[in-house]
Parts: sequence; structure tokens; C-alpha cells
Amino acid sequence: MIKQFIYTVFIGVLCVFYAKAQNNEAGVACIKAAHIEPYPLGYILNPNDTLAIAWNKKVNDWWMICNDAHCAAMDSEGNIVGNTIVTITSPYNKNGVAVAATTIPNIQINRYGLIDKHYQFITAFDAYDEIIDLSNGFFRVKHYSGNRNWQQYPLYGIINSEGKEVVPPIYNNIHFVTKEFGIADKEGNSSIFDLSGKIVYSATKDIRLWGFDWIEGCFWVSDNLKFGYYDPYAGIVDFNLPFDYIEYNHSYGTCFVNGISHVAKADKHGAIDIKHNIVVPLQYDDLDYPVKYNGWIPVRKDKKHGFVDNHGQVIVPLIYDNCLQVMPNFAVMNRNDTTFMVYNNGRVFVATRYYAAVDAFSNGLALASTPEQKVFRIDTLGNDATERYLDEHYPPYEIIYQLGNLTLVRKNNRWGIVDPNNQIILPLEYDEVIGTHQIGSSLVAIRRNNAWGMVGLNGKLAIETEYDELESYFFEGLVKARVGKKWGMLDSVGNAVVDFAYDTLGRCHSNRIAVRSDSTHKLGFIDTQSKQVIGCIYDQIQDFIDGYAVVCRNNLWGIIDTTGNEVVSCSYFRVYKYTGNDRQIGLFNEKGVALVQRTDKRWCLVDAHNKFVVTNRKKIAEQHAQEWIDILE
Repeated sequence: MIKQFIYTVFIGVLCVFYAKAQNNEAGVACIKAAHIEPYPLGYILNPNDTLAIAWNKKVNDWWMICNDAHCAAMDSEGNIVGNTIVTITSPYNKNGVAVAATTIPNIQINRYGLIDKHYQFITAFDAYDEIIDLSNGFFRVKHYSGNRNWQQYPLYGIINSEGKEVVPPIYNNIHFVTKEFGIADKEGNSSIFDLSGKIVYSATKDIRLWGFDWIEGCFWVSDNLKFGYYDPYAGIVDFNLPFDYIEYNHSYGTCFVNGISHVAKADKHGAIDIKHNIVVPLQYDDLDYPVKYNGWIPVRKDKKHGFVDNHGQVIVPLIYDNCLQVMPNFAVMNRNDTTFMVYNNGRVFVATRYYAAVDAFSNGLALASTPEQKVFRIDTLGNDATERYLDEHYPPYEIIYQLGNLTLVRKNNRWGIVDPNNQIILPLEYDEVIGTHQIGSSLVAIRRNNAWGMVGLNGKLAIETEYDELESYFFEGLVKARVGKKWGMLDSVGNAVVDFAYDTLGRCHSNRIAVRSDSTHKLGFIDTQSKQVIGCIYDQIQDFIDGYAVVCRNNLWGIIDTTGNEVVSCSYFRVYKYTGNDRQIGLFNEKGVALVQRTDKRWCLVDAHNKFVVTNRKKIAEQHAQEWIDILE
């Protein structure tokens, strides 16, 4: 038997690999050729296990051979008879059990069963027409009797994680299932069962279950209009409760909220505690459940509103026309076109104006609207706090963006800077202000009367406002500026370091600045004293990185140093940047080699003396994977 099992699985695995490379029919042909009947292990496949193999249990006269999340149905002759898909439709519960849906060949609906983490069916894989995980170790199941015709009524039951039917699927509905009890309906009758399947209480057609208390573990029951109480733990049914109505709170899913339940008799409303003692007298025209966060019970009598506690003591007198809002220690009430703030200690404050609606309070303030739809902010005493709120949250100027812990602001098209306390640091007297991008810099670029300059945060002028254009980026202590059509460079105190004589001017890197010749339109480099150090002979150039720059001449690329020496000649189709493990950009890696692509599209590694180090493309890929990026990107 064991040998047969090992042989079957081994050949089956080979067949599935073959089937993956070919098709399912090829896999079946492999099985038929080996004269193997699929071994009924009862497994299906996890959709993530792409190389797993398993055979499903035999169903009628066919088997299922599964690969990935897809299964093919195969008859006893090894012929494919349909396509079957098995899907795990619920998370695994604490018992390691989940719901699996199987689409049966030639049937348009799914069938369901339970499956474990080893993908072995616990129930028959087509046991039910629906399975719902109840999140307590049990599952509600549904099936249609007869031929499972959709026109027939479904029947419901309960199974546990071992697949045992603790409540047989014979009921028209099952609901209110908790950790210990549930309610089942059959032919108009209701029953209470525990999750061992035992019926602990059966109601007749004249008695129905009104609701289940998840907290107290009790049921309200009704016999026509006579209400009673059932305690499944004690097995007590009491129909002697002297009430015409007992409310079941669907929002909370309980019979009791804050220890009370709403009851009524002869159209008078009150409340009882869990021992059925009357705690709020039955004297009100209406009563609602306690407010969740303070326990106040809303009551109404003779069209007047108020609040009582769970002992029936009045907190807010029943003299108000309506309630707008309830907070932990006060309520917002209306009476005779006046709004009041009524506190639980008896203090009452009159609001500044009459409101039709008030939102919940947050940080001591709330939005309130008048009958005319005007919106204000009020405090907890009813005072108008609109102006105070606007002063605190919306200063009298427009916020542009943050400059560290400072804020760039604008008012009436005048720009300035304020600190975190909204104190003005830079007066709002400029047409535009831009923060400079220099570590530790206290300068900002300013524009006034269409001229640019720079000023310190102390208000002292650093660079006169006399330039037509001024960048906000400092590179190696220098910033670009333009007068007319000519560019030059300034230091942080306004000295002209690079002459204003260039139509095109790059940024300063490695003490080198890119310029373009007016006559040849070629590119080269000057130093910070405006001296030409690298001739304008290149069609394209890029900024220096650690003393090296990529240049292009006649559509071929190379690398130069700060003296203009072509350490890698301009003879390559492409040059790459080195990123390394620390993601620092460079042209040469730590071994002093650069990656280039020749005009024949072969990759090479060259050193700073223009000598080839490696020319094997595969070796380059193996040794330097993920280290290089295209410099042209």
C-alpha cells in the first residue's frame, strides 16, 4: 500500500510538471500511459502553491486533477469531462478551518465544504450550497432540498469545525447565533438551541422570540401582545411581566442598555433593570435608550423634552421644546426660540442667539446654525466664538509654505515671514519671497519693483535688489543671477564672483562652471575666477561629480577630469552612472572602473586611463548587477 502511494505521487508529480509544460490533456495521457488510477488523498491545491500536486476525492464516476487554483475533471477512462475551480472563500479560523467553494462541471452553481490548512476536505467538498463562518468556531450551512432548485426554500443548520452537524439543516432560518445560544425558525415556530445542538426552549406558533441580549444572555419572548422573559441559563420563562411592550435595541443588539430596558404599559413609557424592577416610572409619553457616553435617558411628556438618570431622577427638566445636542455633562436645549446650555449640576446658560442645529463639540467649540442657515462657532457656554476661532486657526494672511519652523505668508499681495507664534520675522513688504536652498542659510530671495535681491531673516539686505533674475539655489557658495541677457554668479554677500558676460551659465560643481561659446555654440568650463579651463569643444556636457564629468562630441560620449583630460575617450555609444549599495551617484565605482557601451552595443568596463578591464557582457552583469543606471535617463 505504501509503495503504491509513493509510486502514485511520484508519477503524478512528473505528470503534473509535464501537464504544466503542455496541457491538462497531456497530463492525463501521462497518467493513462503509466496505468495509474489517481490516488484518493482528498487534497486540493492552495492557489499560491503553483508546483503542488493533489488528487481530489472521487465524485460519482470522475476524479479531479488539480494544478494551481484550477482543476480538471477526469472520468474513469482518463478523459477530461469539464473544468472545475476550487477557491478558498474565507480566512482560516482559530481551528485552522476555512470554507472552500468548488464549481462542479456542467453545474452552474458552487458547492461548499470545509477544508483544513493541509488542503484536505473535512466535509464532502460539495456538502452544502452555502457555508458562512460565524467567527466562533461554528458555521451556518444552507442547502436546497431535492434537486437544489432555486425555486425551493433553503434549509439552514449549524456545523462545527470538525464538520459535524450540531444543528441539522432543517430550519427555515437561523439567527442571533452567539458563543452559546442561537434561534432557529421552522414553519413559523422558533426554538432556542445551544451549540451542542440541544433545543433548550421551543416556542409555539403563538409565541415568538423577540430578541437576544448578547450581554445578559436573555431572550424577550412575546405571546400575541403579552411580553415575557426567557433565561436560557436557568431555563426560566416568565410571561408575568406587566408590560404591553418591551423594546429590543437592534443598534446595540441587546435587551438592556446601561442596565435598563425600555418598557411600556397603557401608552405610558418607563424602564426596568435586569431584575425587571421599574427604575424609571411609567409616566412618560416616550422614552429612548440612554445616551451612550453619559447614561442620560431622553424622555418626553406633554410635548416637552428632558433627561432622567437610570434611577428616574430628573437631570434636565421637561420644559424644553427639543434637544439639539448632548455632551457628557451638558445638553443644548431649545425653548421659546431661545437656546440654552443645561448642565448636570443644574446650571443653565443662555446662548448668544437661537440655533436650529448644533454639531458635537470638539476642543470646546461646535458648529451651530440658525434657522436662516447662518453658521457660527459657539463655546460650551453658548457664547459666539467665531472670531476667536478664526483668529486662532486662520491668521489674517495667506500661508504660502513652510521654511523650516518659519512660515512664508502673504497679505494684500505683499510677502513676508512669521514664526510659529505668528510673530512677523520679515515684514510683509515684498512682491515675492523665495527661500534659498542652502544648508544653514538664513537668506531668502526677495523681489521688489521687478528686481531681485536677497535679505537675511533679520531684515538686513545681503544682495541688492538690482537683478532681473536670481536663482534660489546656492552651489558651492555661489548663486546664479542675470542682468539683462547676461548671467554671472554672486556669493552670499552680493559680491560678483563670475563676470556677467555669459548667455548660458551652468551651476558650480567641483569649482567648474559650464559655459557656451557665443561664436561656435560649443560647450566648455570656466573656474570661479571666470578663467576658461576647459575649451568649448563639446556638443553636450553634464555637471561634474567627484571631479569627473560626462561629455559628448560628435554624438559619442566620454569622461573628462577637471583639467579637461579625457580619461575615457569620447568614443562610446553610452556612459552609465554608478549607484553602488549606498545609492551614491558617481561615474567610477570603488574599484575605479566605469561602465560604457561601445558603438557595436557591447558593454565594457574601463578604468580612468581608458583601458578595458572587462569586456564580457555576462561577467559584467554578474559582478555589477544593479550598480549602474543609464546616464541619459
